[in-house]
Amino acid sequence: MKIKSCLLIISICFFGSLNAQKKSEVSDEQKQKINAALGEFVTVPGGKFLMGSPLNEEGRGLDEKQHEVILSPYAIQSTEVTQRLWTLVMPQNPSSDRTWLDYPVTHVSYMDALEFIDKLNKITGDTYALPTEAQWEFAARANNEKALYGGGDGATPNGWFAINAEGRVHVVAELSPNALGLYDMSGNVAEWCVDLYADYRMDVKNKVDPRGADRSDEVVARGGHWKATAHECRIADRAPASKDWHKDYIGFRLVKLNL
Repeated sequence: MKIKSCLLIISICFFGSLNAQKKSEVSDEQKQKINAALGEFVTVPGGKFLMGSPLNEEGRGLDEKQHEVILSPYAIQSTEVTQRLWTLVMPQNPSSDRTWLDYPVTHVSYMDALEFIDKLNKITGDTYALPTEAQWEFAARANNEKALYGGGDGATPNGWFAINAEGRVHVVAELSPNALGLYDMSGNVAEWCVDLYADYRMDVKNKVDPRGADRSDEVVARGGHWKATAHECRIADRAPASKDWHKDYIGFRLVKLNL
């Protein structure tokens, strides 16, 4: 009797585990919806550029020292992650304004974004990540080191910020893209980067594919947002933030590393 009982328990555990695994699997239809919601990714061939801002740039911060950086190739999402994509991967939509699913997802902390990416990678089998600051800035500049904003010298018509956003977030890709075809690199929502925040390292060892600080209590958000001034939407602007911030003006976009 004891042997039969043990076998019964083992059988229940085994088949229960299989059923749980089946329930957690994502259907092909769901994967297709996720791939569609991811939208286009722009391949960036990598290269050399001056990161940071010149001394005479209006609104410049002390943490924007110019330095040369060399990047390996990567691909970056043409838009910010939308609520549509988020809800295909995660159980709940944290955004306060849910008028349109093609609004950027907001109220997502840095840690929430990493959790989303982990689940997305398991579903798709691809390797997505938050961009490093260097990857983000290189893509925003679109081969123009003198660019002030994500679409050129003026924040509009390429970005939603305090002066034109009418006090709200906007659907992604409503305004013109930059020269690489990337939308909302200035304004709409600020975007999490993977780097921990600190002053830039200027040593030679950190010149190629640089990463942020080894230790810091803060991370970095880039690009400004719909509540921000024009100065805060500059490409070079760096916004230190807590990892657990849930704000209605911070979202993120993805890079794809397995090209």
